[in-house]
Amino acid sequence: MAGGLSALLVFLLGWVFRNFDSRLETQSKAMQELSTAQAVTNAQLATLSQQLSDVPGLTRQMAEIKVQTDRNTQDIHELQTVRRLK
Repeated sequence: MAGGLSALLVFLLGWVFRNFDSRLETQSKAMQELSTAQAVTNAQLATLSQQLSDVPGLTRQMAEIKVQTDRNTQDIHELQTVRRLK
């Protein structure tokens, strides 16, 4: 009887240890995946920040292009007027 109880106790301790070890391994894998996802997110944020840092420059360029387009439109209109006078 004592041998059976000892065997049962050893079995239960082994089962608990194996179950605990399995959970630790699963948690370790999840932490590695989380770490990888965080690194990817950080890289994407850095790229996005770099792209957004040039928005004021793009706004200035758009204003310059708008002014140039207005000048070109006015010049074209003047040329068309001169051609009609000939």
